[in-house]
Amino acid sequence: MKLTSVWIDHHKAYIFDYLSGGIEQRTMESHLNHNGKVSHEDLRKFYHSVANSLTSSEKILVVGPGTAKDEFKHHCQDHHKNINKAIIKLETMKDHPTPEEILKVSNMVFKEEIRWKGI
Repeated sequence: MKLTSVWIDHHKAYIFDYLSGGIEQRTMESHLNHNGKVSHEDLRKFYHSVANSLTSSEKILVVGPGTAKDEFKHHCQDHHKNINKAIIKLETMKDHPTPEEILKVSNMVFKEEIRWKGI
């Protein structure tokens, strides 16, 4: 079973794929306009890209500091039904965590939600 944890805000997504050989980390970034902001259309494209990168994940945890995790979940409800079904929980987490902090929360949630035994 492939587990994936996604930390997301409006600018970046840190994706951790739990694989048999260990955990692989990926980063995806949204497009910023000349004012350093993300437009609604760019955010929609960003959510599409993140969702499309998760197609092989069977259980997904989405964490983040603000509204992006909820917006991403709603986006998946509307456009990526299989990804939406794979999302097991949304969890609020502080802004700018370390990879270790993300993995600590992810491991705890996977153990609680799906009785995951660890790598």
